[in-house]
Amino acid sequence: MKKFLIAHHSAIPGYNSQFEQIDRIHKNKNFPFSQLEYYGGYHYLIEKDGSVMQYRKEHEMGAHTVGEGANYNKEGIGVCFAGDFTREMPTKAQIVAWKNLGVEITIRWPIEKDKILNHRDVKPTACPGYDFKQELLDHLDMIEGPQNSFIRTWVPTFAQQLSIAYKAIKRVTNPIRKRALERKIKRLERKVGDDKNDVVIW
Repeated sequence: MKKFLIAHHSAIPGYNSQFEQIDRIHKNKNFPFSQLEYYGGYHYLIEKDGSVMQYRKEHEMGAHTVGEGANYNKEGIGVCFAGDFTREMPTKAQIVAWKNLGVEITIRWPIEKDKILNHRDVKPTACPGYDFKQELLDHLDMIEGPQNSFIRTWVPTFAQQLSIAYKAIKRVTNPIRKRALERKIKRLERKVGDDKNDVVIW
């Protein structure tokens, strides 16, 4: 059961793709081989161009966070941002990708807002430099708030979230996750209202 969503940075500056580089680094550190056949300890990497790359399936144990209070590798989904954000800012594409990915993950798993973390929240470290946690929390507050024309311009819309939730619940077998998704679906159905024609059902 995943309870945490944890943001990291690679601490590697530059704009080139870092997916393979990080995988090699983690292989040399003897990180466990994933079901997707990578060594990267994170579940996801968000490149500078906003590409979302995956090292591990979400249900797999990660190798990204050692800290006090919980088994974050077992109970957490680790998302790494390519870059060193103690010295630079994330790109707009990375922020957009993070918001979209974060919403999808919190729909698939019962992750409460106080369990969305920066790496430095659980360990003395500068990682991830930038406050990615607050970016996602602000976004979640916006899309869960009163529906108006400004909020409707944010991606994903309530209809898109509901589409994701309908798809996710078909794959869920864990009863706790299923009940959490059912509650989210009911809330989203109320918010979507008359716009249900925009909902895609797989």
